[in-house]
Amino acid sequence: MNPSKVVKVASGVALLGIAMGSFALTLGRAQDVAWIGKPLDVRFQVQPDGDGDLQPDCLAAEVLYGDTPLDPARIAVTAKTATGAGHNLRVATTLPINEPVVTVLLRVGC
Repeated sequence: MNPSKVVKVASGVALLGIAMGSFALTLGRAQDVAWIGKPLDVRFQVQPDGDGDLQPDCLAAEVLYGDTPLDPARIAVTAKTATGAGHNLRVATTLPINEPVVTVLLRVGC
């Protein structure tokens, strides 16, 4: 067998294995309001596809005030089961917002 063909087949099998181990979810809009001078406290509704369950160890958020990322020790992410099959993810910080633009990057899943 041609070596380049072996690489292509191996790559295809690896990508298929990665795709089969993943799950999809739907992320809702941020609920609550962020105010300058107050710590961030927002909620997002997350709807996993199928029987996907959210593991607390697999939740993380990166928060930026303007272009400055917050220390991960100042960010808390918690999940609470909502009505239906969805979950509410709460992202809260201990540092007051000091910029007009706040970015929240969520990671859900291991």
